[in-house]
Amino acid sequence: MKAQFLRLIRDDRGTSMIELAIVAPVLAGLMLGMVDVSLLVQRRLEMQEATAQLANIAASTPPTALTLDGLRTAGARLAHVPEGQITLGLGIRCNNGPIQAPDTVCELGQQSSNMLTIQLQDQFGPGNGGIGFLSGVHFNIAREVQIG
Repeated sequence: MKAQFLRLIRDDRGTSMIELAIVAPVLAGLMLGMVDVSLLVQRRLEMQEATAQLANIAASTPPTALTLDGLRTAGARLAHVPEGQITLGLGIRCNNGPIQAPDTVCELGQQSSNMLTIQLQDQFGPGNGGIGFLSGVHFNIAREVQIG
């Protein structure tokens, strides 16, 4: 009996299958996680590019032809999001200060600039291009552009 037990302990057949069974799920999880992270980064870059393109459209459009609804529709197409996830706001910037309400009058000697704020929001998860490891990541991409 003791000899059989010693022979069984020295027998190493099947150890690679056991090691594979232990390591394979870990490697599969790492690979799926890397795919999800790359999809997350890709979606963020798409949102940033859409915001930049929308800012270029706003900056190059004459003020008389610029409508917030038209910009919102264009932004929704560029970013592949519903129009409700795009916030646009007009304001005035005096010199290099913060953006203020559109009816603000700058003090004498200050340079005033018409500004447009663009904000795109999106949620990343299994239904929005992800696999599910990084579900619930919220994007909030904002940009300010001088118009007119």
